[in-house]
Amino acid sequence: MTHKLGEHIGDWIAFPTPGRVEVRTGKVEIGQGVREALTRIAAEELDIDPAQIDLISGDTARTPDEGYTAGSMSISGGGVAVRQATSAARALFEAAGRGEGRPDYWALSDSMDLDRPVADFARPKSPAAYVLTGTGGGGRALNAQVKGAAFIHDLEMPGLLHARMVRPPWLGAEVKRMGEASAGARVIRDGSFIGVVCEREADAVAAGERLALTTLWSKAPGAGDPLDIIDRSNEPAPLDDAPISVTASRGFIAHASIAPSCAVAMWDQGRLTVWTHTQGVFPLARSLAAMLSLDADAVRVIHAPGAGCYGHNGADDAAADAAMLAMATPGRPVRVQWTRAQELTSSPMGAAMRTTVSASLGADGRIATMHTGVVSFTHVRRPGVGGVNLLAGWLRAGGAVDPVITGPMPAASGGDAERNATPGYDIAETSIWRTIVQHPLARTSALRSLGAHVNVTALEGAMDASAALTGEDPVVYRLRHLSDPRARAVIERVAAMAGGCAPGSGRGIGYARYKNVAAYCAVIVETELAETLRVTRAWAVVDAGCAVDPDGVENQIEGGIIQALSWTLKEAVNFADGAPSGAGWSDYPILRLDETPQIVVEILQHLDQPPLGVGEAACGPTAAAVCNALAALTGVRTADLPLTRERLARALG
Repeated sequence: MTHKLGEHIGDWIAFPTPGRVEVRTGKVEIGQGVREALTRIAAEELDIDPAQIDLISGDTARTPDEGYTAGSMSISGGGVAVRQATSAARALFEAAGRGEGRPDYWALSDSMDLDRPVADFARPKSPAAYVLTGTGGGGRALNAQVKGAAFIHDLEMPGLLHARMVRPPWLGAEVKRMGEASAGARVIRDGSFIGVVCEREADAVAAGERLALTTLWSKAPGAGDPLDIIDRSNEPAPLDDAPISVTASRGFIAHASIAPSCAVAMWDQGRLTVWTHTQGVFPLARSLAAMLSLDADAVRVIHAPGAGCYGHNGADDAAADAAMLAMATPGRPVRVQWTRAQELTSSPMGAAMRTTVSASLGADGRIATMHTGVVSFTHVRRPGVGGVNLLAGWLRAGGAVDPVITGPMPAASGGDAERNATPGYDIAETSIWRTIVQHPLARTSALRSLGAHVNVTALEGAMDASAALTGEDPVVYRLRHLSDPRARAVIERVAAMAGGCAPGSGRGIGYARYKNVAAYCAVIVETELAETLRVTRAWAVVDAGCAVDPDGVENQIEGGIIQALSWTLKEAVNFADGAPSGAGWSDYPILRLDETPQIVVEILQHLDQPPLGVGEAACGPTAAAVCNALAALTGVRTADLPLTRERLARALG
C-alpha cells in the first residue's frame, strides 16, 4: 500500500553526501523570505549549521504537495510540517545512535529506513532549547538573487527558443484579420491564442510587436466599465437603529510585479516539463494536464524564483503559454516573456469591491450591533479552484471561461471577499452579507490580503466614527471592545511608539487580526495634505506568535505597509470600451521611493506560541489608518480608494 507523499520522513529529508542535508518543501520563495525561515527551522531541529542544508522547494517530482504558497500560511503550515519532519529524523537517528549526543547522520544514513511515518517519531524541541529560532541575521537564502543569476528570467539551457505572445484586446475577442510577423518567426495560433517563436530573443520581440500591430480583432461588445456593476449592486439593508454607516471601496488593482511574468517549458518524448514562478506547482501541473489532455504523471512543474509576487499574477498563465508553444516545438525548450502591457492588462487583477459597515451604540457608548455588507468580484480564481483557470485554455479554439465560484469558499481557503469582514472586537451582535458579481471582461483573482484590504478599512472606519460620536480617543475606544490580551498589546504598544502628533498633521490607527486567526497587527500613520495626501511616518506592531526569522517578519510588515499605501493612494486599473487598458507605469502609477514614509516596526515575540501567518497582516490596518488619519486631519471621512488628488477634491468640496 502506497502512502501519501509527505507522510513519511523520507519524503521531506535525505542525506545525499557527507556534510549535506536535503530538505524538501512544497512551499516556495516569492520574496517573503520563506527559504531562510524553513532552513532555520530544519537546522534547529537537526542540530546542524544552516549552511549545511540544501532546500529543495516546489518540484512536483521531488517535494510534498502542500498546495499553494498563499494566505500567509508558509510558516504556520509549511514551517510546522518541516519542523515535525526534521525532528522525526533526528529522533530516528538518535535512537539508532543510542543517544550519544548529536547523531552522525551520514555515517548512519545508509542503514536507516526513512520510509517511516513522521507522526510516529516527531519530537519538536521545546522553545526553551531554541538557538536559531527567533534570532536575527541570516539572509543566506537570498545570496543567489543578490548576485543576479537566480531568477527564472535568467534561466538558460541548450537549444532555448524565445517566444512572445500576441494578446486579444479583450477576453473573448476573435481574429478578424491575421497580421504578419517578421521573417524567420514561427507563428503558433490556436483560436485567439497566438505566439511567435524565434531562435533569438530580439527577433521574437520584433516579430511579436509587428504581429500585434497588424492583427485586427473584433470589437468589444460594449459591456461597459465593470465598476458599473459594483455601483449598481443593491446595498444590504442597514440596521434600523444604526447611527454609524461607513463605506470603503476600490476599483480593480494590478499585481504590478516589477518584472513581467516569464516561464520555460519543454515537450520531449511524451513528457512536459515547465519551469515557472508559480505559487502552486502541484495545482498548476494538474490544470496543465487537464488543459492539454495529458496524463497527470506526464507533467512536471518546477518552481524557479521570480522577481516578486503578491498573489495570482501572470506566472501561471505564462507557464501555460510556454507549455502550449512547447507542445508545438517538441524537443526544444521555449522561453515566454510577457511585456509590461500584458502584465498590467492580461494577468488577473485584484477585485473591485465595496464594503458598507453599519453600527449601533448601546447606552454605555459601546458598539451593540455591527452589520457588514460586501459587494465584490471574486478574489479566488487560481488554477484548480473551480476549474482550470488558465488564460491559454480560455483563448484556444473551443476554450471556455471557467465559471466563477459565487458561494461560500471552503474554510481552508481563508475566505474570499469576506476575509476579515467579521469584526475582531467584542461586539454582541454581528452579521455579514456578501455577494459575488461577475463581468465578461473582468478577470480577477487572489491579490495580497484578498478582501481584507477594503473590509478592514470599512470596519476600522466605523470604529473611529463610533469613537468620535462618543467623544472618546480612538485607541481607548478600541481597547474598550477588546478582551484578547494579545490584541490589546499590539494596540497599546503602537500607540506608545507613535507618541504625539506633529502640528499640521493627521494621525490615524488601524488594527486587525489577519483572517481573524493569524497575526495581530496595529498600524498608526501620520499624514500631511497639500496638493495630495502624503504619509510621512508609519509605526507598526505585530504579534506573529513564534517569529522564526524576525528580520523576515519585519521585512514582510514593511513591504505590506508600502504596498497598501500604494493601493490606497495611487493604484487603479483604467478601462477603455469595457476592457483593461494601460501600457506602462505612466498609465498605472505606483508608490515611488521618494514617497515612501519612515517606517518603524516592532515585533512582540512569543516563542512558546504557534507561528501565525504574517505576510498580509499589515495591508488592511495600513489602509484603514490612512483613511482615519484623513478624517482626523480634515473632518471628512472618505474611503473611495485610491485617494487621488481628484477624488480628494470631490470629497473635500
